[in-house]
Amino acid sequence: MSTTVIHLEADMVGCSAEVYVNDVAVGLLANARVPTHLPDAGPKLSVSVSQYMVDGENEIAALIDPGPTPSTVLSNPRRCTAKAPASLTAVLKRYPTGAYPGDPAGQVLLRLVWSVQKDQEYTIPCLARARGDLGQMYGTWRWQAAPRLDVNGERIRQVHHLLAAIANGLKRGDPEPFIEAARDRFLEINRAYGRPQDFGVRELRDKLRERLTDPNWDLAPVEVGEFDLRACGGGRMIDCLTRDWKPILRQREGEDGLSMTFWPVRLAEIQGHLKVVR
Repeated sequence: MSTTVIHLEADMVGCSAEVYVNDVAVGLLANARVPTHLPDAGPKLSVSVSQYMVDGENEIAALIDPGPTPSTVLSNPRRCTAKAPASLTAVLKRYPTGAYPGDPAGQVLLRLVWSVQKDQEYTIPCLARARGDLGQMYGTWRWQAAPRLDVNGERIRQVHHLLAAIANGLKRGDPEPFIEAARDRFLEINRAYGRPQDFGVRELRDKLRERLTDPNWDLAPVEVGEFDLRACGGGRMIDCLTRDWKPILRQREGEDGLSMTFWPVRLAEIQGHLKVVR
């Protein structure tokens, strides 16, 4: 059983950024142009990332001033001049299970620091990275041996077919299509956090039973035209987002334009079939 948790803490001044652990996006910082499901979006980010750690070399990264949509974050590179100082710091820490972020017991594993001074020229989007060999973590994940994927027309059709089936089940209160597609996800995340093997499955079933008592319960349409899929995890996973940076699988927005429930999904090809692995 794991007795520690790996946590990423980041903050910024004067810029916007998307933050990654091992090529998997874990949050946005202070980018008012785009909505995000992350509750800590803003000038600070604090998120558990044990499930994204790998044995050996790990990387944390930040893309400063990313492009307009998830799949175009690296688009339109250009030179600019800083109108004011800007900086970003991201720290990967190991905490004892039960400790809070910021606890002095946290052990720094990796630190990333980026900055520019007023009137300094630099290129945006700007990718800053920090890497280090962290030794044994949680063992090999199934997605690490998956083939690299092209996000093309046929693959997009396959993604739509799977996510539409999952969404239809969730909409009518049936979690089984999701559970079947995400067995590896549940098992591996539970392994990373030292939880019982059936943790997450029970919670999903209980949450759906609760949601079905709400007369307004519904899921957002799974429409290919809104997809903005992108490869991640070294090209072995597909990050399933829409062009407005929201997870494809989510509760339909209410009159206030907000969704209360999201299911962020990353897919990989496991034994010839797309599966939910994160």
